[in-house]
Amino acid sequence: MSKRKRRTSEQIEKDILAYLNRETFPRTTGQIAESVGIIWYKANELLRKMKIEELVYHEKVGRQNQWCLMEKYKHGFVR
Repeated sequence: MSKRKRRTSEQIEKDILAYLNRETFPRTTGQIAESVGIIWYKANELLRKMKIEELVYHEKVGRQNQWCLMEKYKHGFVR
């Protein structure tokens, strides 16, 4: 069992933003959670907070929540 790093919410938010900045198309909550090493529930909580702060854009596609950086959304989701 791997030991997870103890991080603050602010550090995790920075990791999420860095991850989304590297990606060229929207990612699901699960993909984001796995990439930054947190559980899905915590990722969802932080992403919704970041949505309110207008840092990320959210769109529901079928059953999935898709997320991308607000600045990358200016050109619309890549389909």
